[in-house]
Amino acid sequence: MPTFVIWILGLAAGTLALFGGAAWGFARLWARPSRVFARRTPDDVGLDAESVTFKSGSKRLHAWFVSTRGGDNPSPTAILVHGWSSESSQMLPVASVLCQAGFSVFAYDARGHGSSPGDGPITLRKFTDDIIAGLDYVASRDDVDSFRVALVGHSFGAASVLLAAAEDPRISAVVSLSAFSDPVEVTHRALKALHLPRGLFLKLALTILMRWMDCRPEAITPGVQIGRISVPILLAHGSRDRRIPASELDRLASAANPPLVTRLLVDGSGHRSLLKSAELARVLPEFLKNAFEARIRKSRRLTKVA
Repeated sequence: MPTFVIWILGLAAGTLALFGGAAWGFARLWARPSRVFARRTPDDVGLDAESVTFKSGSKRLHAWFVSTRGGDNPSPTAILVHGWSSESSQMLPVASVLCQAGFSVFAYDARGHGSSPGDGPITLRKFTDDIIAGLDYVASRDDVDSFRVALVGHSFGAASVLLAAAEDPRISAVVSLSAFSDPVEVTHRALKALHLPRGLFLKLALTILMRWMDCRPEAITPGVQIGRISVPILLAHGSRDRRIPASELDRLASAANPPLVTRLLVDGSGHRSLLKSAELARVLPEFLKNAFEARIRKSRRLTKVA
């Protein structure tokens, strides 16, 4: 083989290896959240919370639970899921609203976030598994009505609650705040913002991420999985969200079962300020009450038929 051919092949192999290594490095950084710790506690908003831990995978996660149980009756409960590079105190505005309306709340730091330990690359799959593990914990408590449990998530957590609701029938309602419909598009936008190549580089990075999650892309795509959800869905978004465009609300709603969807576009709210909006505080408790009542009515009808 001529020397120049060997040289070209070697250069091509070296370039591909360098490209693959760069893609792996990006994927690893993409799956490594920035760790922040709580600056506020439930006590700061007048909530009497119990500090607990629960197991997800091989890790024990930090969490807190606020019970509104009255007498011997277990209470309806909302599991609150924070966003990427955040922690459970992010959800305190929502927790306060729900507790005032009579709901118990359970919030936790996902793996690799807040006071919970890391666990290698943090992915949508791990976020979703944490939710299901949290649901196991909540269902084990005698002060929780396991028939009336809802998921409320923000941003990355919102995408994850949609995935969890698509696969776990124990969930009575799901609330998505500022969710994205397609993680591949989110990754594409991040590469563009960083002036990094897309195309082959994106495909290599996604291949690495999918290998870590051991699943196909559609399995962790909220815009696909939302169509499998059979319980009421509240999709809320801020009109001024610069991180995840408000158009994602329409994409998710169009992919869901129309009779199950309640849409809420909050004028003037941004990505995080949505959590503190008066409009969300008005709509959210009523949505959950209606969803839980609908589930009870459905259960009674099925019981009569049986």
